[in-house]
Amino acid sequence: MQLKLLEKLCCPVNRKELELITFENFLKAYEGIQVEECRNGVLLSPCGWMYPVINGIPRMQLDAFLTYSDFLKMHYNEFSKRKGILTDKYYKIIKDSVKKTKKTKKISQLGKVPEIDLLVEEE
Repeated sequence: MQLKLLEKLCCPVNRKELELITFENFLKAYEGIQVEECRNGVLLSPCGWMYPVINGIPRMQLDAFLTYSDFLKMHYNEFSKRKGILTDKYYKIIKDSVKKTKKTKKISQLGKVPEIDLLVEEE
């Protein structure tokens, strides 16, 4: 992800600026000019939402912190704490988002994501 993209992105929930925590950068050449980009990281919203950046792609779905929980657990020490706060505070929104994700992306065909499946099964 190009760092200048951060100026254009905002939290889809509250439209506030996002903070980028970078786990890994890389250099990419554009017309012979080396530019530093974020390969892996997490975008944080002031209200607690987490959006992982994986292989340079920001994952801006509300339930991305569940879909990519293994990645976040491995790289971001505050993940479990923030996840608990999010699921307590926004349970219904997350549950609805998970349902929509399962329908539109057919996650079940790509493999089970246990944390997402648990939220949907609790109906």
